[in-house]
Amino acid sequence: MEEYDNNLFDEMIEELIGKAFENSYMVLTNKISFTNLVKNESKKDSPALMVYDPTNGIQKDQLAGMINYFLELDEPEYYLRCEELKKIMDELTQN
Repeated sequence: MEEYDNNLFDEMIEELIGKAFENSYMVLTNKISFTNLVKNESKKDSPALMVYDPTNGIQKDQLAGMINYFLELDEPEYYLRCEELKKIMDELTQN
């Protein structure tokens, strides 16, 4: 029973982490505003998890972490996300 609980806990953590990366990507690429994300998630009684604080903006190391996360998923659609995030990182570095 304990192993089952640990596996379930690990799956839940992975799901929450994935949700945080997904939400962060959607906000960063302006596919949804943070305000709308919060509204949508509150309708589902779910927190609007993010991998960065949107009120302070994203930092270069956080963007690098997002890129690494999506690269590890090893799916073509996520490589396109990495390209978008890399453009944002380049813009951030220029400023």
